[in-house]
Amino acid sequence: MPGLAPPFAIAEIFVGILGAFYGGLLLTSLGWAGYAVGVVAGLLWAALVAGVSAHLVRSSSGEARARLAQSSVAAAILIVGLMTGAGFMYNWMMAAALGQPTASSQILSALMGPAVPFFIALNSVMELLLATLILMWNWNSGSWRRALVLTAVLVYLIMRVWTYLVFAEPRVGIAQHSLTAADIEWFRRTLAGDYRIFMDAVALICLTVASAIPVGASASFSKDAERA
Repeated sequence: MPGLAPPFAIAEIFVGILGAFYGGLLLTSLGWAGYAVGVVAGLLWAALVAGVSAHLVRSSSGEARARLAQSSVAAAILIVGLMTGAGFMYNWMMAAALGQPTASSQILSALMGPAVPFFIALNSVMELLLATLILMWNWNSGSWRRALVLTAVLVYLIMRVWTYLVFAEPRVGIAQHSLTAADIEWFRRTLAGDYRIFMDAVALICLTVASAIPVGASASFSKDAERA
């Protein structure tokens, strides 16, 4: 389907980039080769998800395509909304704990313990599945919906790259043991400059506005659908 080639390419880039970070974190014994393995795995996975989603679009009626577009955006709103709300609470809670002069390193580590897998689970769903689906299923659903979905995906990608470069490895590590004085200082410094939650909020707003736009409401939808 020619009309789905652009979102397919974007999904490949999106998952390929994040796959590199997955490989780097999970395959540390391979060194830089771990990043390469992650890229290849990400590209293959994105191709599989995009291929299946494109097949569903191709074999569906117009009404079914609209349901696919709306359901994928609704699922993304749920995931990003959970991350946004929990992110605000996490930042406030950690800032309050770090603000105490007698803050216990064991307590801070214990608070991080359940937070890390919670965010990993939500982000993995978004990175490995929903980002590709909302691109594939909303690309031809109207120019405004497409622009909003694309903005949400790009903002989310920047946020995740920032996470992997600065936060991911240290926070996973310190969630597994009592924090040292150096850990607490790093935590306090990075928390003060952590504005990723606002990027989550921007992505959530874009997705929410997109969901309010009827599928195919813009004049470009019919033209895009014909090209597809």
